[in-house]
Amino acid sequence: MKRSLTAVCLLLAAVVFVTGCNRGGGQKTSSSVGTTDPVTFTFFTADANEDMPFTDPVAREITKRTGVTLLVDRPVAGDTQAIPLMMASGDYSDLVFAKGELTKLVDAGAIIPLDELIEKYGQNMKDLYGDQIVRLKKQH
Repeated sequence: MKRSLTAVCLLLAAVVFVTGCNRGGGQKTSSSVGTTDPVTFTFFTADANEDMPFTDPVAREITKRTGVTLLVDRPVAGDTQAIPLMMASGDYSDLVFAKGELTKLVDAGAIIPLDELIEKYGQNMKDLYGDQIVRLKKQH
């Protein structure tokens, strides 16, 4: 559970950089980078096996500091068809932790490269990862 929470926190840190660029589902707002206007993102995690309400102390602090909340969804009863169903319908969550299904999402064209956004707004990420940030990118 701690590992999942860490993954959510790291993922949310990336989302904070692009809150003004929400192009997926979720609630649209007129927020811009650097504001804490409320915004809610949908987040599907293939790793969860129980409901994960975004109400724990860490989640409350994230919402307090950023205005971001997550509606967390998960596969039902370990269902392995959730990602393929998303791909077939074209109805994706704003954020998807696909676990072992990432290659399928890449092949389906469902992954949005964040290189330009990280270059423009992600100085903290570049500082944190330094030269290793290249390892986080898909190599073509």
